[in-house]
Amino acid sequence: MRASILVCSSSLFLCAAIGTFPSLAETRPVLRLENNQPFRINMPITVRGLELGAGQWTADGRGVQLLGSNAVLIADVAPGAKKEIPIKAGTAAEQIALTVKPASNGVALIFSGKELGRLSWDIFLKPAKAASHDETQPAAHENFDTAFNALSLAFRKTADGPVFKTWTAETVKAGLNFKIELLAYAEGFLDVNAQITNESADERAKVYAAVVCRWEQPRVKSRTLCYDNRVSSLDEKGWSPFRAGEGRHQFTQRGVDWVRSAFGNGVTVAWLNDFAPSFTVLDNSTKNTFKQPRYEGANLPQLGQEVQTTGEKFYSITEIARSNIKSYRDRVADNTLPARGEGLNFSSRLVLSENSSGAGFQPATRGHLAPVSGSRTGSPSGRQDARPTFQTDSKEMLNDTETDQMFVGYTSYSEQRKTSNGVAISFGVKSVKFGTSYFPYSTFGENFDTLKLPGMDRDAFWPLAGDTVLRWREFADDIRRDLRIAKAMGFQFIRLHHLELLAPIPKNIRQDYLDFIFAELRHLKLMALLDIYTSDAAIVELLQRYGDVIDTVEIENEILIWGIPLDRPPQWKQTYAAVKKTAPHVRVHLTGYNNTGIFNRLEKLNVPFDRVGFHSYVDSLDAIPTARGYALALGSFSSKIGKPPVVTEYNWRQLTRLTPEARAKIYPAIFDNMLATRAIPEMYQFQFNETLAPNLRSGRGNILRHYELIHLSRRPKLEALELMKLIKKYSAADDALQVLEVPQVVVNLDKRGEGKAVVKIKNTSGHKLVFTATLESPGNLAATMKDFGKRNLEPGESFSLSVTLKTSDATPGFYHNFLRLETSDGQLCYGWIEARLAGAPKLETESKSAELKFDFTKPITVIYGTDAPVLEVETAWAIASTLESASGQPIEAIEFKDLPKRSDQNLIFVGTPKSNEAIAKLQNKLTTAKFGSVTQIDSTLIVSGEDSLAVEHAGMDLLLRWWKLAKDSAARRVGLVDKDLPRGGDATKLP
Repeated sequence: MRASILVCSSSLFLCAAIGTFPSLAETRPVLRLENNQPFRINMPITVRGLELGAGQWTADGRGVQLLGSNAVLIADVAPGAKKEIPIKAGTAAEQIALTVKPASNGVALIFSGKELGRLSWDIFLKPAKAASHDETQPAAHENFDTAFNALSLAFRKTADGPVFKTWTAETVKAGLNFKIELLAYAEGFLDVNAQITNESADERAKVYAAVVCRWEQPRVKSRTLCYDNRVSSLDEKGWSPFRAGEGRHQFTQRGVDWVRSAFGNGVTVAWLNDFAPSFTVLDNSTKNTFKQPRYEGANLPQLGQEVQTTGEKFYSITEIARSNIKSYRDRVADNTLPARGEGLNFSSRLVLSENSSGAGFQPATRGHLAPVSGSRTGSPSGRQDARPTFQTDSKEMLNDTETDQMFVGYTSYSEQRKTSNGVAISFGVKSVKFGTSYFPYSTFGENFDTLKLPGMDRDAFWPLAGDTVLRWREFADDIRRDLRIAKAMGFQFIRLHHLELLAPIPKNIRQDYLDFIFAELRHLKLMALLDIYTSDAAIVELLQRYGDVIDTVEIENEILIWGIPLDRPPQWKQTYAAVKKTAPHVRVHLTGYNNTGIFNRLEKLNVPFDRVGFHSYVDSLDAIPTARGYALALGSFSSKIGKPPVVTEYNWRQLTRLTPEARAKIYPAIFDNMLATRAIPEMYQFQFNETLAPNLRSGRGNILRHYELIHLSRRPKLEALELMKLIKKYSAADDALQVLEVPQVVVNLDKRGEGKAVVKIKNTSGHKLVFTATLESPGNLAATMKDFGKRNLEPGESFSLSVTLKTSDATPGFYHNFLRLETSDGQLCYGWIEARLAGAPKLETESKSAELKFDFTKPITVIYGTDAPVLEVETAWAIASTLESASGQPIEAIEFKDLPKRSDQNLIFVGTPKSNEAIAKLQNKLTTAKFGSVTQIDSTLIVSGEDSLAVEHAGMDLLLRWWKLAKDSAARRVGLVDKDLPRGGDATKLP
């Protein structure tokens, strides 16, 4: 049975009973600690279920304190190190550096004999202002200095031991019961654990409510604030942002990560805020997504954390009821208190350090330390990061970099598990497994607004492209190609998104189709995640047939984002039981976003789940650093309930207008801000391949997403190359990626469709490898190499393999060939050869657009106007992606302001004279037509019209001239029809 580390060591925190172990008192238990973080771990931990029995105990020369069936101690592990610590009977020398003393309405702190002021608390509650309709601006914050009125709290000591002393107090204000617990660790840590319970407050009243802790800080000389992973100085009359900022991502974050205060007496104190999930409330109405009563989140996904300073007074503000912006009001009920009888918990940790002594946290090394969240020398938008750099001449032992590392260690995911003779605890995950969402039954579809594949079932994300399934054998090579690209990139899991879309397909065809896909997964040693909403019988049938390839069942994609409809818990319990009965190894989970408190409600409703599921996107440049908070919130929560986290959708959004080079530059930070926390053991990128499936106007056109890794041609985007580096960086040491290095090879074929690729294979393991190599090619590409047999490679040795390629009919386009490499010890990896056959695409002659005398063999760039309307951007992207696939050469769609200055290229301008600067200069030469026009002026094509709809109409007409006959086109195989489709589609009501 799994157990979890609880770094806050709080008896008030509502943690699940992870499980208890048999008494180990007579077996001299061993505590195994593994630090997977790149910095030292030195902090209090709670070892759960370690029943030592009465008496006194030591570990690693330090005291161990019993807390029920748990044991509390200070863990100290070097970066990347492992330790085995026998737990022995006996006592350790007690060195008390931190003392807490009751004071008037609070407590006084004394560290190494130096007074550090007093802590006191207040509950601030007032009627809420009318909800703002502004999308970005929060409600004005209060002046807590003038409003503060310390609660009458009489602290008493409730526990005394060799590791910590516990002080507790309790009071009631405005119907809210407030209980505070202080765990004062002798070595210089103070855990502040709070609990709020609604005893009699009106839960229906709209209020702003916050718990405010005032710390009177004598002789404080400087403060530093980290707010959602952004570091700045905190002035003596300062405020945290209180959600102010560019984007709506502010309202899914919690705010203050930590504050570091340096005192004139040589003491430095780091105030670290743990992540506290907001609570849930019952929405008894039917005016919501589910059209029935539901449990929904309250206020913010995580409790808001803010600060204010006034001279030597520091205020830590935990917002428990506040407003949100309009965008999230379908997800959360704002300005809401917990229901009567219910409550919430939150925790912080103070770490105290004296500059002249060894007390408290000490750095593991001296010199420059890299921040855990990637490059921090500047922000993507060009603003300089305020984070100080750790220099060797630092006069303070506890600086900002070390504080940030302690914060990550305090909040990141840690796993605790039973061993044969004790307990093993891992701080952070050792490696990450990666997956991607790939679902050809939707993304192979093609929708050109009025014209689409005959079997398309809706204008939405994501439609069923029925023809690509009914005639799946015509698309089998395409699916084989895509799965091999995923394997070559290093993915281990394939998420079959909305698998219930296949329900309308006749069963015999559906079964043949799935038999084919799962056979390919077996061949490639890929595992599947089924994202599905269907009957238990249908899920059981899938598990019985493909259970050996299925790793996870994800029930009802994203449903927890909008809450828990009351009719679902019984269904989910039955589904979980059906999965476990059929395939006990298959994991089951549901998915939210940053609203981890929804899982607390699932547990109260006795809904079982194996992992804490999470989806998230970075919607702006400003949001990139803050993504770290999503990972830590998830990791912190998962540690407490003893279930591993999983992120099954992650990527950027709304960054489409950036150039490919600009996106590639920021892409590593988007993912590394999550991965570097070591909080996420499994992550799925969404989604794999560029698609024409959603209607530009009603689906993709109002969202602006092109976050896929590979183009329609299956040429990897620059972001894909960056992600491949990260996959290798974070994959396990024994993963195939770490054993054999096989870089992707790009080769240009000649006019006859012939060429030669040289594939370099390197042994990057620490031992000799014996492996075989075989070629796997599509039907339209012949590939040969000399008889290979078995090959031995010593560590570090390389080998080059020559592959001869020839297309079947010299049709322009991108071709993909794969080299399958199998080692004698069972490792499998794939080499990827991308072969480009450039040439003029064959054009359909029956078209309303003008005759094209356009040189399609020259470099081509598609240009839309700077800040052009979304539909024009999408039209430009569709033109570029289809023309690239049909012509065999890379073609990008970019804004006019990013137009490269070169004379050897042809240009395609898209837009109106109003939206596109280039078209405005040429408007007197344009052909006019009611539904838009395509005009050729020398080496330039202009796709224009009187408005965006006309531009789209002209653009679709143009691109279909080459796309209907292109090698990769679905339209070429199954044709197009002119038909209207229903808009949208409720994902919770799919068949």
